[in-house]
Amino acid sequence: MPYQAQPSTETTSLYGTTVKFGVTGPTGPTGPTGPTGAPSTVVGPTGPTGSTGPSGPTGSASTVAGPTGPTGSIGITGPTGAASTVAGPTGPTGAVGATGPTGSTGAASTVAGPTGPTGAQGLTGNTGPTGPTGAASTAVGPTGATGPTGTMGPTGPGGALGNWGSFWDTTDQVAAAANTAYPITLNSADPANIGISVVSGSRVTFANAGVFSLTFSIQFTNSDTQIHDANVWLRKNNAGSAGDVPDTDSRFSVISSHGGVHGSLIGTVNYVIPLAANDYVELIWATTSTQVSLQTIPAGTTPVSPRIPSIIFTATQVMYQQIGPTGATGPTGVAGPTGPQGIQGATGPTGPTGNQGDLGPTGPTGAASTVAGPTGPTGSAGTTGPTGPTGTAGPTVYPGAGLVVSTGTAWDTSVAPGTTGNVLTSNGTAWTSATPSGVTTGKSIAMAMIFGF
Repeated sequence: MPYQAQPSTETTSLYGTTVKFGVTGPTGPTGPTGPTGAPSTVVGPTGPTGSTGPSGPTGSASTVAGPTGPTGSIGITGPTGAASTVAGPTGPTGAVGATGPTGSTGAASTVAGPTGPTGAQGLTGNTGPTGPTGAASTAVGPTGATGPTGTMGPTGPGGALGNWGSFWDTTDQVAAAANTAYPITLNSADPANIGISVVSGSRVTFANAGVFSLTFSIQFTNSDTQIHDANVWLRKNNAGSAGDVPDTDSRFSVISSHGGVHGSLIGTVNYVIPLAANDYVELIWATTSTQVSLQTIPAGTTPVSPRIPSIIFTATQVMYQQIGPTGATGPTGVAGPTGPQGIQGATGPTGPTGNQGDLGPTGPTGAASTVAGPTGPTGSAGTTGPTGPTGTAGPTVYPGAGLVVSTGTAWDTSVAPGTTGNVLTSNGTAWTSATPSGVTTGKSIAMAMIFGF
Protein backbone atom coordinates (compact mmCIF):
# COMPACT_ATOMS: atom_id res chain seq x y z
CA MET A 1 0.00 0.00 0.00
CA PRO A 2 1.38 3.48 -0.77
CA TYR A 3 1.54 5.83 2.14
CA GLN A 4 -1.60 7.96 2.49
CA ALA A 5 -1.48 11.01 4.74
CA GLN A 6 -4.23 11.29 7.28
CA PRO A 7 -6.40 14.41 7.59
CA SER A 8 -5.10 17.22 9.75
CA THR A 9 -1.74 15.58 10.34
CA GLU A 10 1.75 16.79 9.82
CA THR A 11 4.32 14.86 7.96
CA THR A 12 7.97 15.54 7.67
CA SER A 13 9.32 14.73 4.24
CA LEU A 14 12.60 13.09 3.48
CA TYR A 15 14.08 16.51 2.94
CA GLY A 16 13.05 17.84 6.39
CA THR A 17 10.06 19.85 5.18
CA THR A 18 6.98 19.72 7.38
CA VAL A 19 3.82 19.31 5.43
CA LYS A 20 0.38 19.55 6.96
CA PHE A 21 -2.40 17.72 5.08
CA GLY A 22 -5.94 18.89 5.04
CA VAL A 23 -9.08 16.77 4.85
CA THR A 24 -9.08 14.41 1.84
CA GLY A 25 -11.38 15.65 -0.86
CA PRO A 26 -13.80 13.51 -2.83
CA THR A 27 -12.44 11.12 -5.45
CA GLY A 28 -12.17 12.72 -8.86
CA PRO A 29 -13.75 11.22 -11.95
CA THR A 30 -11.98 8.27 -13.59
CA GLY A 31 -9.70 9.37 -16.37
CA PRO A 32 -10.02 7.95 -19.85
CA THR A 33 -8.58 4.47 -20.50
CA GLY A 34 -5.11 4.62 -21.92
CA PRO A 35 -4.31 2.94 -25.26
CA THR A 36 -3.83 -0.79 -25.20
CA GLY A 37 -0.20 -1.73 -24.95
CA ALA A 38 1.54 -3.68 -27.71
CA PRO A 39 1.14 -7.47 -27.44
CA SER A 40 3.70 -9.04 -25.14
CA THR A 41 6.47 -10.91 -26.88
CA VAL A 42 7.24 -12.91 -23.73
CA VAL A 43 5.09 -15.90 -22.77
CA GLY A 44 4.16 -15.79 -19.10
CA PRO A 45 4.43 -18.87 -16.83
CA THR A 46 1.56 -21.37 -16.99
CA GLY A 47 -0.78 -21.15 -13.99
CA PRO A 48 -1.45 -24.17 -11.72
CA THR A 49 -4.00 -26.74 -12.92
CA GLY A 50 -7.45 -26.21 -11.38
CA SER A 51 -9.18 -28.90 -9.34
CA THR A 52 -11.26 -31.51 -11.20
CA GLY A 53 -14.93 -30.60 -11.43
CA PRO A 54 -17.70 -33.01 -10.36
CA SER A 55 -18.68 -35.82 -12.78
CA GLY A 56 -21.57 -35.03 -15.09
CA PRO A 57 -24.77 -37.11 -15.12
CA THR A 58 -24.74 -40.43 -17.00
CA GLY A 59 -26.01 -40.06 -20.55
CA SER A 60 -29.07 -41.90 -21.87
CA ALA A 61 -28.60 -45.36 -23.36
CA SER A 62 -27.28 -45.33 -26.95
CA THR A 63 -29.74 -46.26 -29.66
CA VAL A 64 -26.96 -47.17 -32.07
CA ALA A 65 -25.38 -50.62 -31.77
CA GLY A 66 -21.66 -50.48 -31.19
CA PRO A 67 -19.23 -52.51 -33.29
CA THR A 68 -19.09 -56.26 -32.66
CA GLY A 69 -16.18 -57.29 -30.50
CA PRO A 70 -13.53 -59.68 -31.81
CA THR A 71 -14.36 -63.43 -31.95
CA GLY A 72 -12.96 -65.41 -29.06
CA SER A 73 -10.42 -68.17 -29.53
CA ILE A 74 -11.65 -71.72 -30.39
CA GLY A 75 -12.04 -74.02 -27.39
CA ILE A 76 -10.33 -77.43 -26.96
CA THR A 77 -11.79 -80.22 -29.18
CA GLY A 78 -13.90 -82.74 -27.21
CA PRO A 79 -13.24 -86.55 -27.31
CA THR A 80 -14.50 -88.61 -30.29
CA GLY A 81 -17.85 -90.35 -29.68
CA ALA A 82 -18.28 -94.16 -29.90
CA ALA A 83 -18.86 -95.71 -33.34
CA SER A 84 -22.52 -95.76 -34.39
CA THR A 85 -24.18 -99.16 -34.60
CA VAL A 86 -26.94 -97.92 -36.90
CA ALA A 87 -26.28 -97.55 -40.63
CA GLY A 88 -27.07 -94.09 -41.92
CA PRO A 89 -29.18 -93.48 -45.01
CA THR A 90 -27.54 -93.97 -48.46
CA GLY A 91 -26.42 -90.73 -50.02
CA PRO A 92 -27.80 -89.59 -53.40
CA THR A 93 -26.33 -91.03 -56.63
CA GLY A 94 -23.50 -88.96 -57.98
CA ALA A 95 -23.72 -87.20 -61.34
CA VAL A 96 -22.88 -89.19 -64.51
CA GLY A 97 -19.23 -88.82 -65.45
CA ALA A 98 -18.15 -87.22 -68.71
CA THR A 99 -18.30 -89.37 -71.88
CA GLY A 100 -14.97 -90.97 -72.72
CA PRO A 101 -13.19 -90.12 -75.97
CA THR A 102 -14.41 -91.73 -79.24
CA GLY A 103 -12.33 -94.70 -80.40
CA SER A 104 -10.33 -94.52 -83.62
CA THR A 105 -12.12 -95.20 -86.95
CA GLY A 106 -11.77 -98.75 -88.22
CA ALA A 107 -9.85 -99.55 -91.43
CA ALA A 108 -11.66 -99.02 -94.73
CA SER A 109 -13.40 -102.10 -96.25
CA THR A 110 -11.41 -103.82 -98.99
CA VAL A 111 -14.51 -105.48 -100.51
CA ALA A 112 -16.76 -103.39 -102.77
CA GLY A 113 -20.46 -103.98 -102.38
CA PRO A 114 -22.56 -104.76 -105.50
CA THR A 115 -23.72 -101.78 -107.55
CA GLY A 116 -27.45 -101.41 -107.63
CA PRO A 117 -29.29 -101.32 -110.98
CA THR A 118 -29.58 -97.94 -112.75
CA GLY A 119 -33.10 -96.64 -112.74
CA ALA A 120 -34.88 -95.81 -115.99
CA GLN A 121 -34.48 -92.23 -117.15
CA GLY A 122 -37.65 -90.23 -117.14
CA LEU A 123 -38.86 -88.22 -120.10
CA THR A 124 -37.31 -84.76 -120.44
CA GLY A 125 -39.88 -82.08 -119.91
CA ASN A 126 -40.40 -79.02 -122.09
CA THR A 127 -38.07 -76.11 -121.43
CA GLY A 128 -39.73 -73.63 -119.17
CA PRO A 129 -39.74 -69.88 -119.84
CA THR A 130 -36.63 -67.92 -118.80
CA GLY A 131 -36.99 -66.26 -115.45
CA PRO A 132 -36.87 -62.46 -115.24
CA THR A 133 -33.48 -60.76 -114.98
CA GLY A 134 -32.53 -59.88 -111.46
CA ALA A 135 -32.68 -56.24 -110.40
CA ALA A 136 -29.52 -54.18 -110.81
CA SER A 137 -27.29 -54.12 -107.76
CA THR A 138 -27.79 -51.10 -105.53
CA ALA A 139 -24.54 -51.62 -103.68
CA VAL A 140 -21.65 -49.54 -105.00
CA GLY A 141 -18.38 -51.42 -105.18
CA PRO A 142 -15.52 -50.03 -103.12
CA THR A 143 -13.41 -47.32 -104.74
CA GLY A 144 -9.94 -48.43 -105.75
CA ALA A 145 -6.98 -47.13 -103.85
CA THR A 146 -5.60 -43.77 -104.96
CA GLY A 147 -2.53 -44.13 -107.13
CA PRO A 148 0.78 -42.85 -105.88
CA THR A 149 1.52 -39.15 -106.29
CA GLY A 150 3.68 -38.39 -109.28
CA THR A 151 7.18 -37.14 -108.75
CA MET A 152 7.52 -33.41 -108.17
CA GLY A 153 8.48 -31.43 -111.21
CA PRO A 154 11.77 -29.56 -111.26
CA THR A 155 11.87 -26.21 -109.53
CA GLY A 156 11.12 -23.39 -111.92
CA PRO A 157 13.67 -20.65 -112.49
CA GLY A 158 13.86 -18.08 -109.72
CA GLY A 159 11.88 -14.88 -109.75
CA ALA A 160 13.32 -11.42 -110.09
CA LEU A 161 15.93 -10.49 -107.49
CA GLY A 162 14.52 -7.84 -105.11
CA ASN A 163 16.47 -4.93 -103.64
CA TRP A 164 17.01 -4.87 -99.88
CA GLY A 165 19.17 -3.27 -97.21
CA SER A 166 19.82 -3.67 -93.49
CA PHE A 167 21.61 -0.91 -91.53
CA TRP A 168 22.32 0.01 -87.88
CA ASP A 169 24.38 2.38 -85.72
CA THR A 170 26.73 1.52 -82.82
CA THR A 171 27.19 5.03 -81.35
CA ASP A 172 25.18 7.17 -78.92
CA GLN A 173 23.28 9.98 -80.66
CA VAL A 174 22.38 13.07 -78.57
CA ALA A 175 20.46 16.26 -79.26
CA ALA A 176 22.52 19.42 -78.72
CA ALA A 177 19.33 21.40 -78.17
CA ALA A 178 15.76 20.57 -77.28
CA ASN A 179 12.99 20.75 -79.91
CA THR A 180 15.52 20.75 -82.78
CA ALA A 181 15.49 18.38 -85.79
CA TYR A 182 18.55 16.11 -86.27
CA PRO A 183 19.20 13.37 -88.89
CA ILE A 184 19.76 9.89 -87.46
CA THR A 185 23.05 8.39 -88.63
CA LEU A 186 23.79 4.78 -89.62
CA ASN A 187 27.41 3.54 -89.46
CA SER A 188 26.99 -0.20 -90.20
CA ALA A 189 25.49 -2.20 -93.11
CA ASP A 190 24.95 -5.82 -94.12
CA PRO A 191 27.59 -6.67 -96.77
CA ALA A 192 25.01 -8.59 -98.83
CA ASN A 193 22.71 -5.58 -99.38
CA ILE A 194 21.37 -5.29 -102.94
CA GLY A 195 20.57 -1.95 -104.59
CA ILE A 196 20.32 0.05 -101.33
CA SER A 197 23.16 1.92 -99.56
CA VAL A 198 23.81 4.73 -97.05
CA VAL A 199 25.33 7.96 -98.39
CA SER A 200 26.67 10.84 -96.25
CA GLY A 201 26.09 8.89 -93.05
CA SER A 202 22.29 9.23 -92.93
CA ARG A 203 20.84 9.13 -96.48
CA VAL A 204 19.45 5.67 -97.35
CA THR A 205 19.77 5.71 -101.16
CA PHE A 206 17.85 3.45 -103.62
CA ALA A 207 19.52 2.55 -106.93
CA ASN A 208 16.32 1.20 -108.51
CA ALA A 209 12.70 2.30 -108.60
CA GLY A 210 10.05 0.29 -106.78
CA VAL A 211 7.75 0.07 -103.79
CA PHE A 212 9.67 -0.43 -100.53
CA SER A 213 8.83 -1.40 -96.96
CA LEU A 214 10.86 0.70 -94.48
CA THR A 215 11.10 -0.16 -90.76
CA PHE A 216 13.08 1.44 -87.91
CA SER A 217 13.69 0.35 -84.31
CA ILE A 218 15.22 3.01 -82.02
CA GLN A 219 16.60 2.53 -78.48
CA PHE A 220 15.61 5.72 -76.57
CA THR A 221 17.18 6.46 -73.15
CA ASN A 222 16.11 9.12 -70.61
CA SER A 223 18.52 10.12 -67.80
CA ASP A 224 16.13 12.65 -66.22
CA THR A 225 13.67 11.95 -63.40
CA GLN A 226 10.87 13.34 -65.57
CA ILE A 227 9.18 11.76 -68.62
CA HIS A 228 10.18 13.45 -71.89
CA ASP A 229 8.96 13.06 -75.48
CA ALA A 230 10.80 12.30 -78.73
CA ASN A 231 9.51 12.51 -82.32
CA VAL A 232 10.73 10.57 -85.41
CA TRP A 233 9.66 11.12 -89.06
CA LEU A 234 10.78 10.57 -92.70
CA ARG A 235 12.48 13.13 -94.91
CA LYS A 236 12.96 12.53 -98.66
CA ASN A 237 15.48 14.04 -101.12
CA ASN A 238 15.93 17.24 -99.12
CA ALA A 239 18.14 18.49 -96.29
CA GLY A 240 15.43 20.80 -95.00
CA SER A 241 11.89 20.58 -93.72
CA ALA A 242 10.59 20.88 -97.30
CA GLY A 243 11.55 17.23 -97.75
CA ASP A 244 9.50 15.99 -94.77
CA VAL A 245 7.14 13.22 -95.90
CA PRO A 246 3.57 14.01 -94.79
CA ASP A 247 1.91 11.83 -92.14
CA THR A 248 5.10 9.92 -91.18
CA ASP A 249 5.77 11.49 -87.74
CA SER A 250 5.50 9.46 -84.49
CA ARG A 251 5.82 10.59 -80.84
CA PHE A 252 7.30 8.43 -78.09
CA SER A 253 7.11 9.26 -74.36
CA VAL A 254 10.33 7.98 -72.77
CA ILE A 255 9.92 6.94 -69.13
CA SER A 256 12.03 8.64 -66.46
CA SER A 257 15.06 7.14 -64.72
CA HIS A 258 14.19 4.94 -61.76
CA GLY A 259 16.19 3.16 -59.10
CA GLY A 260 19.42 4.59 -60.47
CA VAL A 261 18.69 3.16 -63.96
CA HIS A 262 17.98 5.32 -66.99
CA GLY A 263 14.50 5.00 -68.48
CA SER A 264 14.44 3.07 -71.78
CA LEU A 265 11.96 2.71 -74.64
CA ILE A 266 12.02 0.98 -78.03
CA GLY A 267 10.28 3.02 -80.74
CA THR A 268 9.42 1.23 -83.99
CA VAL A 269 7.35 2.15 -87.08
CA ASN A 270 6.88 0.62 -90.55
CA TYR A 271 6.31 2.60 -93.77
CA VAL A 272 5.48 1.40 -97.33
CA ILE A 273 6.29 4.03 -99.97
CA PRO A 274 7.07 4.15 -103.71
CA LEU A 275 10.51 5.47 -104.64
CA ALA A 276 12.20 6.41 -107.92
CA ALA A 277 15.71 5.39 -108.90
CA ASN A 278 18.36 7.36 -106.91
CA ASP A 279 15.81 8.66 -104.34
CA TYR A 280 17.06 8.80 -100.75
CA VAL A 281 15.29 8.98 -97.38
CA GLU A 282 16.46 10.06 -93.91
CA LEU A 283 15.10 9.48 -90.41
CA ILE A 284 14.78 12.78 -88.52
CA TRP A 285 14.34 13.05 -84.76
CA ALA A 286 13.75 15.74 -82.10
CA THR A 287 13.24 15.65 -78.32
CA THR A 288 11.75 17.91 -75.66
CA SER A 289 14.83 17.37 -73.44
CA THR A 290 18.54 16.98 -74.14
CA GLN A 291 18.57 14.25 -71.46
CA VAL A 292 16.83 11.95 -73.98
CA SER A 293 19.25 10.25 -76.39
CA LEU A 294 19.60 7.35 -78.83
CA GLN A 295 21.87 5.02 -76.90
CA THR A 296 23.92 1.95 -77.85
CA ILE A 297 23.91 -0.53 -74.94
CA PRO A 298 26.94 -2.89 -74.70
CA ALA A 299 26.55 -6.66 -74.85
CA GLY A 300 25.21 -8.21 -71.66
CA THR A 301 27.10 -10.61 -69.42
CA THR A 302 24.37 -11.92 -67.06
CA PRO A 303 22.90 -13.40 -69.06
CA VAL A 304 25.12 -13.19 -72.12
CA SER A 305 23.26 -11.14 -74.76
CA PRO A 306 24.23 -9.20 -77.93
CA ARG A 307 24.81 -5.48 -78.14
CA ILE A 308 21.78 -3.19 -78.58
CA PRO A 309 22.38 -0.69 -81.44
CA SER A 310 21.02 2.82 -81.00
CA ILE A 311 18.99 2.30 -84.21
CA ILE A 312 18.21 -0.52 -86.67
CA PHE A 313 16.82 0.39 -90.11
CA THR A 314 15.71 -2.07 -92.83
CA ALA A 315 14.38 -1.56 -96.37
CA THR A 316 12.90 -4.36 -98.50
CA GLN A 317 11.35 -4.16 -101.95
CA VAL A 318 7.71 -5.16 -102.28
CA MET A 319 7.87 -7.89 -104.94
CA TYR A 320 4.32 -7.93 -106.33
CA GLN A 321 5.63 -6.48 -109.64
CA GLN A 322 8.68 -8.73 -109.90
CA ILE A 323 7.17 -12.23 -110.06
CA GLY A 324 9.48 -14.66 -111.85
CA PRO A 325 8.29 -17.20 -114.43
CA THR A 326 6.31 -20.16 -113.18
CA GLY A 327 8.24 -23.42 -113.08
CA ALA A 328 7.25 -26.26 -115.36
CA THR A 329 4.42 -28.46 -114.14
CA GLY A 330 5.62 -31.81 -112.86
CA PRO A 331 4.49 -34.97 -114.63
CA THR A 332 1.11 -36.42 -113.71
CA GLY A 333 1.30 -39.28 -111.24
CA VAL A 334 0.44 -42.80 -112.29
CA ALA A 335 -3.30 -43.45 -112.19
CA GLY A 336 -4.35 -45.70 -109.35
CA PRO A 337 -5.82 -49.13 -110.12
CA THR A 338 -9.55 -49.34 -110.89
CA GLY A 339 -11.57 -50.47 -107.93
CA PRO A 340 -13.23 -53.89 -108.05
CA GLN A 341 -16.64 -54.18 -109.71
CA GLY A 342 -19.61 -53.90 -107.44
CA ILE A 343 -21.52 -57.00 -106.38
CA GLN A 344 -23.83 -58.31 -109.11
CA GLY A 345 -27.47 -58.59 -108.25
CA ALA A 346 -28.87 -62.05 -107.64
CA THR A 347 -30.08 -63.95 -110.73
CA GLY A 348 -33.80 -64.54 -110.80
CA PRO A 349 -34.98 -68.15 -110.39
CA THR A 350 -35.20 -70.32 -113.52
CA GLY A 351 -38.71 -71.37 -114.45
CA PRO A 352 -39.60 -75.06 -114.17
CA THR A 353 -38.75 -77.32 -117.14
CA GLY A 354 -41.82 -78.28 -119.17
CA ASN A 355 -42.68 -81.90 -120.06
CA GLN A 356 -41.13 -83.25 -123.28
CA GLY A 357 -43.58 -84.38 -125.94
CA ASP A 358 -43.75 -88.05 -127.10
CA LEU A 359 -41.36 -89.14 -129.88
CA GLY A 360 -43.25 -89.48 -133.22
CA PRO A 361 -43.08 -92.78 -135.31
CA THR A 362 -40.37 -93.22 -137.97
CA GLY A 363 -41.65 -92.71 -141.55
CA PRO A 364 -41.33 -95.48 -144.27
CA THR A 365 -38.20 -95.70 -146.42
CA GLY A 366 -38.64 -94.06 -149.85
CA ALA A 367 -38.29 -95.98 -153.19
CA ALA A 368 -34.87 -96.13 -154.88
CA SER A 369 -34.20 -93.11 -157.19
CA THR A 370 -34.22 -93.73 -160.95
CA VAL A 371 -32.36 -90.51 -161.72
CA ALA A 372 -28.58 -90.47 -161.53
CA GLY A 373 -27.34 -87.89 -159.18
CA PRO A 374 -24.96 -85.19 -160.33
CA THR A 375 -21.29 -86.10 -160.72
CA GLY A 376 -19.25 -85.03 -157.82
CA PRO A 377 -16.54 -82.46 -158.27
CA THR A 378 -13.20 -83.57 -159.73
CA GLY A 379 -10.69 -84.27 -157.06
CA SER A 380 -7.68 -82.02 -156.79
CA ALA A 381 -4.67 -82.96 -158.95
CA GLY A 382 -1.97 -84.88 -157.25
CA THR A 383 1.41 -83.36 -156.83
CA THR A 384 3.74 -83.60 -159.84
CA GLY A 385 6.35 -86.28 -159.44
CA PRO A 386 10.00 -85.36 -159.52
CA THR A 387 11.62 -84.89 -162.95
CA GLY A 388 13.75 -87.83 -164.00
CA PRO A 389 17.43 -87.37 -164.65
CA THR A 390 18.44 -86.07 -168.12
CA GLY A 391 19.77 -88.79 -170.38
CA THR A 392 23.19 -88.60 -171.96
CA ALA A 393 23.33 -86.68 -175.21
CA GLY A 394 23.57 -88.82 -178.40
CA PRO A 395 26.16 -88.16 -181.11
CA THR A 396 25.56 -85.18 -183.37
CA VAL A 397 24.37 -86.25 -186.86
CA TYR A 398 24.85 -83.86 -189.70
CA PRO A 399 22.54 -84.22 -192.77
CA GLY A 400 24.12 -84.67 -196.16
CA ALA A 401 22.47 -81.50 -197.51
CA GLY A 402 19.67 -79.16 -196.59
CA LEU A 403 18.77 -76.03 -194.68
CA VAL A 404 18.46 -75.97 -190.87
CA VAL A 405 15.18 -74.43 -189.81
CA SER A 406 13.31 -74.23 -186.51
CA THR A 407 10.05 -76.07 -186.06
CA GLY A 408 9.28 -74.24 -182.84
CA THR A 409 10.44 -77.16 -180.71
CA ALA A 410 13.61 -78.32 -182.50
CA TRP A 411 15.94 -77.67 -185.45
CA ASP A 412 14.78 -79.42 -188.66
CA THR A 413 16.61 -80.11 -191.99
CA SER A 414 13.58 -81.44 -193.90
CA VAL A 415 13.80 -78.74 -196.50
CA ALA A 416 16.16 -80.05 -199.26
CA PRO A 417 17.66 -77.99 -202.06
CA GLY A 418 15.16 -77.43 -204.82
CA THR A 419 14.84 -75.33 -207.90
CA THR A 420 17.36 -72.63 -208.41
CA GLY A 421 15.96 -69.23 -207.45
CA ASN A 422 13.34 -70.53 -205.00
CA VAL A 423 12.90 -69.12 -201.49
CA LEU A 424 11.80 -70.73 -198.19
CA THR A 425 8.28 -69.91 -197.13
CA SER A 426 6.24 -71.03 -194.16
CA ASN A 427 2.68 -72.26 -194.33
CA GLY A 428 2.28 -72.13 -190.56
CA THR A 429 3.31 -75.76 -189.99
CA ALA A 430 6.30 -76.39 -192.27
CA TRP A 431 8.91 -74.73 -194.43
CA THR A 432 8.65 -75.14 -198.22
CA SER A 433 10.75 -74.13 -201.24
CA ALA A 434 8.73 -72.03 -203.66
CA THR A 435 9.28 -69.66 -206.51
CA PRO A 436 9.01 -66.14 -205.15
CA SER A 437 6.34 -63.91 -206.56
CA GLY A 438 7.65 -60.74 -208.20
CA VAL A 439 11.31 -61.73 -207.92
CA THR A 440 13.43 -61.35 -211.02
CA THR A 441 15.77 -63.98 -212.26
CA GLY A 442 18.79 -62.04 -211.13
CA LYS A 443 17.34 -61.54 -207.68
CA SER A 444 16.41 -65.23 -207.40
CA ILE A 445 19.89 -66.28 -208.32
CA ALA A 446 21.29 -63.88 -205.70
CA MET A 447 18.99 -65.23 -203.02
CA ALA A 448 19.69 -68.83 -204.01
CA MET A 449 23.36 -68.15 -203.78
CA ILE A 450 22.88 -66.66 -200.32
CA PHE A 451 20.68 -69.45 -198.98
CA GLY A 452 22.26 -72.34 -200.87
CA PHE A 453 19.43 -73.21 -203.21
